[in-house]
Amino acid sequence: MNSLNKALFEAYLTKAPNWWYEDEWRYLHDTPSVEYEVPGELKEIIFGWKTPEHLIEIVKKVSLFDDVKYFRMRFVDGSFEMERYEDDS
Repeated sequence: MNSLNKALFEAYLTKAPNWWYEDEWRYLHDTPSVEYEVPGELKEIIFGWKTPEHLIEIVKKVSLFDDVKYFRMRFVDGSFEMERYEDDS
């Protein structure tokens, strides 16, 4: 597996156990000539607060969807709560 593929798998497949309750789908395949039906429309990608910048850039570059919104997580000042904010970069 080359370094780009390894970085993509890390970005797409890593999930902390604390987020088990999320209703999400992760869909990956490496056969470009084969199309698969996706169970829904991809609307947004949320990057965790510790997601390395280089992985965020890779995900954005390889995205095949024009309408996807990108979000990042951050801590609320003076709290352990987190909030998401839209990544316009």
